[in-house]
Amino acid sequence: MKEKRTVLILDRDAYTAGLYARKFEQEKWQVKIVDDLDQALSYLKSHEPEAFVFDHQSLSDLKVDAADFAHRTRRTDSLLAVLIEMDKVVYPDQTVEEYEADTYLLKGHFVPSEAVAKISRLVDEAED
Repeated sequence: MKEKRTVLILDRDAYTAGLYARKFEQEKWQVKIVDDLDQALSYLKSHEPEAFVFDHQSLSDLKVDAADFAHRTRRTDSLLAVLIEMDKVVYPDQTVEEYEADTYLLKGHFVPSEAVAKISRLVDEAED
């Protein structure tokens, strides 16, 4: 039997993080939710989640520098960083590049179950 996959979610909005967490758990993922960068870095020191979902607005609110974030969170090649963007961002591709994310999902365009399905598919592809 395959080990449970793990996802780290960095989001200051507990409601949204909870929606995504419940959908991941329904798909048999182990979930860790944090609301600041220090907590995320602490978790990443001792764990290698298959996916790292982070909210751009949360990082902006915390005044996190994109380049510093990318440098400090990219621990292994197997870590899939997924950016969940607010749909008001004009150039999401540029934001993804700044944070060195692998992909992005627009809040309001994907329901949590669709987001989890996409992330699962991307992790499957990365493992092949």
